[in-house]
Amino acid sequence: MGPLCLMASWGPRKNGSPNKEFFESSESLQAVEKITLWLTKNCKQYIRSDPPTKDYLSKLIIELLEYQEAQRAFERIVNCHTDCTCSSKEDLSKEITVIVEEIIKSKIRDNILMSSRTSLTTQIDVKSEKKIEKQAAELLILKSQVASQAGSIVNQAKYLNNLSEKVDKSNEHVECLKSQNDALKQKFDEISRENEDLKLELEIFKRENVKLLDQNDRLHAKLDELLTVE
Repeated sequence: MGPLCLMASWGPRKNGSPNKEFFESSESLQAVEKITLWLTKNCKQYIRSDPPTKDYLSKLIIELLEYQEAQRAFERIVNCHTDCTCSSKEDLSKEITVIVEEIIKSKIRDNILMSSRTSLTTQIDVKSEKKIEKQAAELLILKSQVASQAGSIVNQAKYLNNLSEKVDKSNEHVECLKSQNDALKQKFDEISRENEDLKLELEIFKRENVKLLDQNDRLHAKLDELLTVE
């Protein structure tokens, strides 16, 4: 929705005073921002000490329109007096009183509206501050809980590291025992082979012993024969 649409929906008030909601809207402030940029670019020597902002220019436009409306009201009073449209001074004073009352009422309504907005904003700010404080307290509680859990997690991690170190040492010991077992198996196999060789040699020795016993028996038999012959 552009500023023209807003001006159509938020037109001047019935008393002729400017519509502050239109000039304080975001679209109007965005349009006034272009004016501030032009002023800072082309009027540096005049606004260098105190450069205007878009909010300041919006308020200035409202004040100028209010001044213009007051001037028009004054001109109507003067024209009424010069044209003698009023029948008497009393009618003229009554008309002046009505116009002044309308201006005062519009000012009062604007002030009430601004004060209601300010109070509502204050209430919203108080509620938001309380909500933020509550959330901050909850965050602190969560932070303490997370810190305690982090401490327990660190302790558990240390315990797991110690266990892993012990497991590594036990694995190294198991590997050492495996290597020793393999060496013992090799020695056992060597001893078994030597034992088999000794068994074979013993069998050979037994056979040779049997042969020698046979030969000895034969020699004894021959010797007995010779002795009997003689």
